[in-house]
Parts: sequence; C-alpha cells; structure tokens
Amino acid sequence: MKFQFYIFILFILNVSCHDKLSDKSILSDTFTVHSSNLIEPIIFSEYKSDSLTIDLENINNNFSILLTIGDYKKEYDLNKLNIPTKTPELVWINKDYACMVTWWSQAQSRHVFIPIKRINEFIYFDKDIKKMDSVNNNIFYIDTYSPTVPNRFNSRTGFVA
Repeated sequence: MKFQFYIFILFILNVSCHDKLSDKSILSDTFTVHSSNLIEPIIFSEYKSDSLTIDLENINNNFSILLTIGDYKKEYDLNKLNIPTKTPELVWINKDYACMVTWWSQAQSRHVFIPIKRINEFIYFDKDIKKMDSVNNNIFYIDTYSPTVPNRFNSRTGFVA
C-alpha cells in the first residue's frame, strides 16, 4: 500500500511540474492583430436642409458641433470650450440660430446657440434658462436666486439677436 502511495505521489509531482506542450500555443498560421489608439468618430446628423447642415461628432464622449453653411464649414469643440456635455440635443432652429441643450447630469443642462448666419456669433449660455422664444430670439433666465427669501429672485430677459 505504501509503495502504491509513493508511486502515486511521484506521478502527481511529475505531471504537475512538467511543462505541457498543449499550454504553449504555436501561431504559425494566424495573423497578428494590431491595436491602435485611434477611435473612429460617431457622427449624428441633427439638422439638414439644402444649404445648412448641423452634425454632432462624438469621439469618446468628446462632442463637437460641425456646422456647414453652403461652402463655409466651422467646428465647435465643446470640450475645448469647457461646455459640460453628455447628451446634447437640438431643441429648435430659426432663421438666425439653432438652440442645442447640452445635458450633463439629469436635470442639469446648458444652452448653446449655434449661428445659422455667418455674421452671428456662437453663444454659450451658462445660466438656468426658464423660457425661450425662438421666433423673436428672446430668452428668460434666472440670474440670482435667494433661498432665504421665498418667491424672490432677480430675473433678466436676454436678447440673443
């Protein structure tokens, strides 16, 4: 019985310490896969007409607005402009501006006004906008809020165009 036990132990040690040929893979007929750091951008078409195109480019959650007015092309990188963005969406568009909301945390959002005419400027509004009038380009926003005095806040009406 002891002899069989010793042989069994030697067999286990021999099998466990031996390099198995099946553990080594020989890749003679396979091709090599090269990983690259280049991430292909995802482009969403937000608005398209005859002479105007507004696209969103997403490269690893860094959003850019690609604006094309005829032959004129402009790119607004929201990350470089320090505009917090997770899920941007186009809300409205008129003859002067397109309004895009940049949602970044549940109910937290900011508004970006994309110029439709080349003479207008790109506007980032870092305020809590309550109402917007896309026909007359008026916005109503809260500038300061006083939680100590109920129902008391300073409001302003901004004119975009």
